[in-house]
Amino acid sequence: PPPGGPGIPPPPPGAPGAPPMPGFSLFGMAAPLPEGVKAKKKLQTTAKTKRANWKEIDARNIKNTFWMTTEEESLESVVPFHQLEDMFRSKVPKAKVAVVATEHKKTERTVLDGNKSRNLNITLSTIKMPLAEVRQAILEMDYERLGESFIESCLKFAPDDSEVKQLQETKHNTEDLAKSDLFLLELIDIPLLNDRLRHLLFMAQFDSEVKELQPPGRQVVLASKVVKENPAFHRLLETVLLIGNYMNTSNNKKCAFGFKIAYLNQLRSTKAMDGKTTLLHFVAALAVDGKIPEFVTLSQQLHSAVEAARIDLDSVVAEAEVLGRGLTKIESTVKKAKKVKKVEGDKMREKLKEFLEYSQPVIDGLKKLMEQAKTGYVDAVKYYGGKPDDYSGSSEFFGIFKEFTSQFDVCCDEVKKQREAERREAERQALELEKQRKKAEAESKRNRKTMMPDAQGRGFMDDLIQHLKSGDAFGDRPRRRRQRRHLSSSGSTPSDGVQRRAKPDGIDRRNRRRAQFSEQAVEEVLAQEEPQPQGRSRGASARSGSTSSGAPESPAVAAGRVAVDEEDVFTSPRFGQQSPLSRRLTDKMKEVTQLLSPQTSDTNI
Repeated sequence: PPPGGPGIPPPPPGAPGAPPMPGFSLFGMAAPLPEGVKAKKKLQTTAKTKRANWKEIDARNIKNTFWMTTEEESLESVVPFHQLEDMFRSKVPKAKVAVVATEHKKTERTVLDGNKSRNLNITLSTIKMPLAEVRQAILEMDYERLGESFIESCLKFAPDDSEVKQLQETKHNTEDLAKSDLFLLELIDIPLLNDRLRHLLFMAQFDSEVKELQPPGRQVVLASKVVKENPAFHRLLETVLLIGNYMNTSNNKKCAFGFKIAYLNQLRSTKAMDGKTTLLHFVAALAVDGKIPEFVTLSQQLHSAVEAARIDLDSVVAEAEVLGRGLTKIESTVKKAKKVKKVEGDKMREKLKEFLEYSQPVIDGLKKLMEQAKTGYVDAVKYYGGKPDDYSGSSEFFGIFKEFTSQFDVCCDEVKKQREAERREAERQALELEKQRKKAEAESKRNRKTMMPDAQGRGFMDDLIQHLKSGDAFGDRPRRRRQRRHLSSSGSTPSDGVQRRAKPDGIDRRNRRRAQFSEQAVEEVLAQEEPQPQGRSRGASARSGSTSSGAPESPAVAAGRVAVDEEDVFTSPRFGQQSPLSRRLTDKMKEVTQLLSPQTSDTNI
């Protein structure tokens, strides 16, 4: 209200004020809890932890909820509160550090380029020697003490003429001079510094360089010798030449006397009719099948040539020549050192002479090795009708052998798999034929058993005679005849009133069928008893259904030839010594013949 104005009137009695905060009264006193809600025990902590940022439920709203039944106090002995505090401790605010005024670092003075000075300082930090000791090691040409990498850095950061001049002008005032400049000041008065550093680096790298160059040179020498003298490779070239001339002859081309060995890697491009097999597979099959056994180990015999394919002989020879020129430069420096004023502790001339005495024989041997490698390579190329200019280098020439042996091994593996598949197929077919043979034998044995008597002494012929006696062998005709005979005896006639009569040749047809039936049975039995003789018997000629003149026989003759066949078969000279089975069959067939005779048949019927 404005000054002097009336004050704010008090609220009317009973008017509601603002609701107090949950659990607190208007004056900061704890509000009474609802009925049935117990106050929570205050927990004692020893450190400040992070907060549990949950949304709290008002105590006035927990009635009839789960929170009315909680008894978390019983878990105080179980929960490790000390670990909880350690793990979830609040971050302690960093103490404010008092800012103390310090003196500005002195700026170092340098006459070098900024990058050069900085890089040289980094290099100097890697060597744990005072600058004076580094100078002394350089004077004594002690490359083992300095190390290859440090010598290389010194050579890289060596001062040029302008920097040497500037350093000499400041050598009397070194108070604020940079460490890189101080180091170069130690070096600028060393005689022949750049030559000295180059020779130190050469001496440090000499042994490792020689060890890297000797194995490639020896490998090329060995590979050239193997390629030129290996008999298995010679046989391979002869085989390919023969195959190629044979194929070209079929195309009316003359035979060649030789071919460039690069053609070996084209064998796989000549494919067979199936589109899969190649000419290289054909050559590989000669090895797999053992026709040319030298081919089996061809890849192992040419292994040295395969290894030589990774070597560039020209580069190896060039590096060997660099080593030779390095020795020449050392000899020149030794001569130059005689005219230079010697400083205290300088041992360059003596050390270089010692190194020359050690390294010169090594370089001479390396040069000789390189000459052998070059000569051997050129001879191998010329030996097979080529020229060194045909190839970009030794790696291309020996690469032919690497590619060929790789393809040849693959083709050999493929041929082996094919042969294995063929072997399995042959075994399968052999097993199938064996099964068929055993099945045929079992079938034949069963057929023979049907002709033999069983345990009761009955066999095929006994069953045949039984069927003939009963009339079952003739179907239902005997039954119909008995019916007609019964009708005739009773005086009845068929429904159509016509007396049926048998055809005049009915008996002949019936007897012919019976004769054929018995004849077939006899032939089957005789086929099981012994093999069929060559030529045709008189009975067989009669059974052919024609006379000697070739004219067809009449029904009467066909009906009567059963007895003739029977007599021919069982009185033939080949039955001179009959087996028990033959004698039994003879007796049975006589009985069958009697049953099949017209008189007996009519009587039975």
